[in-house]
Amino acid sequence: MVAIDDVRQGGPLPDELSDERSSATSPGADPFTSAGTSVRTLFTAQSTSVAALALAVVTLTGNSILVAGIQSILGQGAGGNASPFGYYLSLGVAVLVPAVLAVLLARPGLRADIGWEATLARAAVPLAALGFAGGVLTVLGGLLTMNGLAPF
Repeated sequence: MVAIDDVRQGGPLPDELSDERSSATSPGADPFTSAGTSVRTLFTAQSTSVAALALAVVTLTGNSILVAGIQSILGQGAGGNASPFGYYLSLGVAVLVPAVLAVLLARPGLRADIGWEATLARAAVPLAALGFAGGVLTVLGGLLTMNGLAPF
């Protein structure tokens, strides 16, 4: 329902609103250029806060599909002839990448003063920081192992 004040201030009339909705949901419309959806509207504070929290949790769970994918890109896939340093380096980097992405995705939610998106973004940052610390410790463990300084 359109308020009378909106119409007086030059806002869309009810007929114009229905035309906008029908053009955005038409079957042949391109979802990235239609009036209802664009790439910018996909990355709202709400959606990035949810993604940030999910990525932060992934950094703490360890061996996820994201970690396995990054390890395989770095040449340290499961069952390969990986050196201990290469394994720890790839595992550490694979944990660092989603931790950094989580913090970057949390930024729009952190700018919000109140709301659930601000709460999710603020919850994602310490989780990502814990994952980041784990990734750094893993890389350091690989360096110690490579140099024969590991205590075990």
